[in-house]
Amino acid sequence: MIEHEAYLAKIELNFGSFDSLLYYKAKLALLKNNDLDFIDYSLASNGLVFSDTNLVTYSTVHFLRESRILSEEWLGFVPELYWSGNTKNIKKSLLLVDDTSLDDRFLVPHLKFYFDDYKTYALRKPWIAGVLSAVIPGLGKLYNGRARSFKTSFLVNTFFGLQMYEAIRVNGIKNTYTIITSGIFSVFYLSNIYGSYYDLKRVKIEKKKTFLDEVADYYSTSNYLYR
Repeated sequence: MIEHEAYLAKIELNFGSFDSLLYYKAKLALLKNNDLDFIDYSLASNGLVFSDTNLVTYSTVHFLRESRILSEEWLGFVPELYWSGNTKNIKKSLLLVDDTSLDDRFLVPHLKFYFDDYKTYALRKPWIAGVLSAVIPGLGKLYNGRARSFKTSFLVNTFFGLQMYEAIRVNGIKNTYTIITSGIFSVFYLSNIYGSYYDLKRVKIEKKKTFLDEVADYYSTSNYLYR
């Protein structure tokens, strides 16, 4: 890589900058993960980088692994004329995560599995998870697909709830021990509601990331820059 960089620098010194040189400098920048330099060289190459549809696909996958936003910004620079079939499918996949009602028939079975998993959770509402956990502690976690967390939350809240009830029954509502046990139960009960609400948001992010990671893996073009 160092030798290649020195070679390109020597050419630029002797002959100045030109489209082909910028094309190779863009590939080198991408290889070095210098994303901003890659974009700058691509835009300055008079469309030469964009005309390499395989490179466009490779770079789109590269950006998607790092950031969905960066991938979308990159595709915003590339004229659709130079999008390969794979690049178009990557863009469609990006649109799907924002609008799950769009046509997903272009997805291969492998990706359809991960999209359906994401779609299942994308349609669920965090406030419903919170309400369910308010009715039965832990039920919101079950709604979120966290069966193990549901059991833990339910048992913990049941234990402290019964402890509070017994303290009230035996010692009365104003007793110090009753106040302490009531406070402990309240903390766990409210935490269970709060946790269920925000847990679903985290699940959605996880499922979205997993789907897009699988998209990047599926459309990756291994070692293209070395050929």
